[in-house]
Amino acid sequence: AEQEEHTCSTTLGNIGGNGLEVQVFGTQKSQETRRALRFWSERRVRVHFVDLKERAASKGELQRFAQKFGLSALIDKESRRYGELGLSAARLSDERWMSQLVEEPFLLKQPLTRMGNRLSIGLAESDWKAWVEAARRLSSGPRPAFCSSSASCSRSTWAWIATTWWAHSTPSWPVKSLRRRSPACR
Repeated sequence: AEQEEHTCSTTLGNIGGNGLEVQVFGTQKSQETRRALRFWSERRVRVHFVDLKERAASKGELQRFAQKFGLSALIDKESRRYGELGLSAARLSDERWMSQLVEEPFLLKQPLTRMGNRLSIGLAESDWKAWVEAARRLSSGPRPAFCSSSASCSRSTWAWIATTWWAHSTPSWPVKSLRRRSPACR
């Protein structure tokens, strides 16, 4: 019986990283957005920050938040832009509100945060802590010590690389470009 050959290479530059990534929509002027960015950086979570001043959130991203929280939860009725546009007296349909939010990102409550399928609006540190804890629990759970053609390298493979290879060598070239096959993938 022929066995399907599977090569599994791992980048050593990612050792120690937790693999978590979060997307934050907001502006640098917003104190809540800055607090959110600080929260994630303190926990060493990779942040993809979308500055609404430079690039507005897409309609699809906003619909994702609107489906979970409702359209009215996205609108910051205390914002200066909301008052400037005179929207307090306006009665707009949901579709018109959505297009207004795409055109005027400063009407959004900030920050909008997404980690995978988890979403939050505003400063929600208790929710974020639960997200991080759940993700870390999931990543440290028991996994098989081998790679199959449909699975990625397990945590024990990373442990082998870190203790056996990485600890006993001092490469003189950039570590990020170095690749090594683990014994579980052979």
